[in-house]
Amino acid sequence: MIGDTTPKAAALVRRAIRQQSPAQRVDAAIALSESVRAISLATLRARFPERTTLELVAMITGESMVPSARSGPLPSP
Repeated sequence: MIGDTTPKAAALVRRAIRQQSPAQRVDAAIALSESVRAISLATLRARFPERTTLELVAMITGESMVPSARSGPLPSP
């Protein structure tokens, strides 16, 4: 848990998570991931307003989202 969380509060959070169904846990994880992605993009957009969204995503992931000439199906023999 986070360093500023009391043991009592951490136990309460753990108990609440254990009471969730697996689907609810997945939904919560996806929501958290989407929030982090949105915050990351907003932060980068503020620092690099001239960059496109694809360029910002590449900064986060370390990979380009733009297809290259090497991507796509392999040629038929």
